[in-house]
Amino acid sequence: LYTLINYWENPNVFVVGDDDQSIYKFQGANVENIFDFYKKYESFAKLIVLDQNYRSSQSILDGSNAIIKNNEERLVGKVEGLNKEIIAANNEVLGIQNALQIVEYPNLFHEIVGITAKLKKLRDTGVPLKNVGILYRKHAQSEELIKFLQAEGISYNVAKSQNVLQVPIVHQLNNLLHYIAAESQVLDSGQHLLFEILHYHNFKQLSAFDIARMSAKLAKNFFTGWREQLHNLPQELGLDKESKKELRAFLADIEYWLKEMHNVTLQTLVEGVMSKMGFVSRALASTEATHQIQCLKTYYNFLKEETARNPYLSLREYLKKIELLEKNKLGLKLNKIVHGIDGVNLMTVHGSKGLEFDYLFVLGCTEDKWEKEKTGLPYRLNLLLPGEPKKASEEETRRLFYVALTRARMHLEVSYALQDDKEKPLTKSVYVVELEESNAAVIRKDYASEKELLHFFDFMLIQKNDTYISLIKQDFVKKEVENFRLSATNLNSYLKCPVTFFYQNILRVPSAKGESATFGTAVHSALDALFKQLNEINTPEEAKKLIIRKFSAAMNSSREAFTKEGLERRLYYGSEILTKYYDTYASDWSNLGEIKTELYLKNCEIDGVPIRGQIDKVIINDKNVNVVDFKTGKWDYGKKKVSPPVSLVDNPDESNYEKRYGGDYWRQVLFYKALIESDTSQNLKVISGEIDFIEPDNEGFHRSKIMVTDDHYDFVKKQIKATYQSIQLLEFDKGCEEKDCQWCNFNSSYKKQEQYNGLHLMVDDDSTMDET
Repeated sequence: LYTLINYWENPNVFVVGDDDQSIYKFQGANVENIFDFYKKYESFAKLIVLDQNYRSSQSILDGSNAIIKNNEERLVGKVEGLNKEIIAANNEVLGIQNALQIVEYPNLFHEIVGITAKLKKLRDTGVPLKNVGILYRKHAQSEELIKFLQAEGISYNVAKSQNVLQVPIVHQLNNLLHYIAAESQVLDSGQHLLFEILHYHNFKQLSAFDIARMSAKLAKNFFTGWREQLHNLPQELGLDKESKKELRAFLADIEYWLKEMHNVTLQTLVEGVMSKMGFVSRALASTEATHQIQCLKTYYNFLKEETARNPYLSLREYLKKIELLEKNKLGLKLNKIVHGIDGVNLMTVHGSKGLEFDYLFVLGCTEDKWEKEKTGLPYRLNLLLPGEPKKASEEETRRLFYVALTRARMHLEVSYALQDDKEKPLTKSVYVVELEESNAAVIRKDYASEKELLHFFDFMLIQKNDTYISLIKQDFVKKEVENFRLSATNLNSYLKCPVTFFYQNILRVPSAKGESATFGTAVHSALDALFKQLNEINTPEEAKKLIIRKFSAAMNSSREAFTKEGLERRLYYGSEILTKYYDTYASDWSNLGEIKTELYLKNCEIDGVPIRGQIDKVIINDKNVNVVDFKTGKWDYGKKKVSPPVSLVDNPDESNYEKRYGGDYWRQVLFYKALIESDTSQNLKVISGEIDFIEPDNEGFHRSKIMVTDDHYDFVKKQIKATYQSIQLLEFDKGCEEKDCQWCNFNSSYKKQEQYNGLHLMVDDDSTMDET
């Protein structure tokens, strides 16, 4: 604009803007633009205030105005004599009483049920729902409400940006391509993906129980991987004729594409996998065929763009690009629109700009959604624009709240809940407090009736489909846990997440060889060799050569776990830190006493619980034992794991894992005490433990000494006994429920894969994406 009008000293230009509704700073629309423009042409500019409002009732305008007055960055504060007291001028809304209401609900359930009941009442009294709006700060706030509206038969309209990589059918295609890419490099290096892949709805005959039983049986053959075993389809897997036929067809397809991928372009490979392995036919048969095809097309279009840039792009390189998108939370965007005839309109506040509704509900007006939300600019804009002060961010958010309120014509309800869905307390937003102080709103408390709540909870129970674990036959699981022996790793795993424990230790689903874990195993192997030959080594140079040789051999034997660059980087890094480790501690090793390494104890028992374990290093002096465990990884991350719990009385209300149960490394030392002292013939006593961090930081190497006390030992023995009892009672249904827990997500979503409607998945919920 400046470029266009700079030619004239007094340009003939008409500019419209509202500084109180500047809410798109993330797109570069800064409120400062209005101030700067006025300042530049202030000497001859004519300023016209539109102070008559033909949309909202006066109480809605009064409440909105009271809030926005708290902002300092406004034209009324910069232009002397300027007045922005807005007056209602629409005769249709002038006489409406109690147009603005603030409603407090006991919890989120009451809020959902209460708003739904009001929508039904409006519909039943003849109000067209297309004239009703429901606004929220983030799309995620609407997910449970949308499910309930569907159940109640209330039509709705919603549009939101969706990451297709999180749509099940695309995630599954991507996962299958990962399997093909891995198997093309090293046999069975992708078998950790097979368990999930076999559950996809491309397979009609295989049941969840078939796959669970198959997993447990295949895991017993340590020397042959899944792919080879499945080709032979051993009789003991107990599969029927149709399941075998389906499995053979899948394996034949895999073998075909593993060979063909070297003879066709990447586009042909991915298109072939999509069509010939059932993804396109599944999408076409879905109740949301158009949308699912769009999702697959979006994924394929990205592939075409990448291969246009690099015609020789490999499958592994392409999948790395997808991983990079996910790592940086970018994804592949697709706008999904659900349109219902005469439906209530659901949208974010950003999405409502420029719209109006006769009846408006602004839900979820709590501090965690408004004041504590992520602020600031997207990374790329941060490179171009200066960082925003906290005050500016608060004022931008207040303008957003003002925009929400001023969308209403006849009736506005602003609501908040006192508790979330886990009964944790919530605090109303400061903007609600400012609205209360305006005296323009009717303030009341509301709650759903007992009948309405029971109906809602019945619906919620139906929505909570059987988890995967509940579909597995109990007698099969009982048989699997019959001879189970608890280890320190098992104990930590169960305490952290019983669901993950079930998949990893009962069904024994293969896990991927990660770079960090493989690196740690190689470091352990090198240190084991060093201490076993310590008395035979004559010079430091000889010791260092031994360490590096053993470390390098272990790394190269598992090179499939690394990229080429990753292997080279970690070989160099590992050799460097092991050499430094030797130089730092070698002088301490001559007077340690008797040393045993990689001590494996399996026929042990404590308080009737069978236990087992392998200890990295045991130092024995006059029957007193110090157990040592080597840890790779950063000290800053590991130090929280060496502490005992804050209380030796278990507190279920304590949400912090380490504070409730104690750190994993601390518990590991006490578990090792139980292992060693269970052998009464040795008459050994564990008096201490040591966690030896092999990776130094800027301050050097770190060791954490853990002194064993009777009360700590008793606490861990109770944990051992309680955990073992829970395992024998098959208590695996309740997991950690962390949003990034692989097995909790798989367990709860198993039966929902084909029920996907595009609205119940995680979406990119950054407000910067709302209207792009």
